Amino acid sequence: MQAHTGQHVLSAVADGLGVATRSWRLTDADVVTVDFEGQDVTGRLATIEDLANEHVRSDRPITSSWVSPGCDGLGSAGLRSRLLPKAGVAHGPLRVVTIDGLDSSTCCGTHLSSTGRLSMLKFLGAERCSKEVVRVSFAAGEALRRRMERIVVHVRGVADVVKDRDLDKQLEKVRALAEGREADKKRVKALWSRVAA
Repeated sequence: MQAHTGQHVLSAVADGLGVATRSWRLTDADVVTVDFEGQDVTGRLATIEDLANEHVRSDRPITSSWVSPGCDGLGSAGLRSRLLPKAGVAHGPLRVVTIDGLDSSTCCGTHLSSTGRLSMLKFLGAERCSKEVVRVSFAAGEALRRRMERIVVHVRGVADVVKDRDLDKQLEKVRALAEGREADKKRVKALWSRVAA
């Protein structure tokens, strides 16, 4: 539920900035991907994440309701939905999920009772899929906490290897090790060439 609710918050914030959600998927227990579409998506990611976390901290109530396909609420400004049925085509009420003061969208999934139950959202990475589509991965809530625990364990391991607890110095030392390894490979190759000659 945290992942799906997080996607609603991120998509609503992005939509308000002119960035549309093309699709989303739960890739594993900890990570969700969202395909965002629009101009300069990559340049807007930090703003989307910051605004989404403001809505998380504001602990907005999340409710659901059922509306008839022909009612005035459907198709009105502020209702996000993909593939709304055409008038007279739907055969029953549609479920609308509302995040108070942020978003209303058609959805049949399960959601948290408020945005505060997410604790936090964090983008983990982004990759360009096409000229205007960027796939962003994120984690939220308990999944983010578990991921952060793993990251802390990895950082401690790196600190042990490079003999330094300072994060900035760790990165410098890891880069130096990688560059040294590449230089060593070239030296070994050159030596083998001389031995073979």
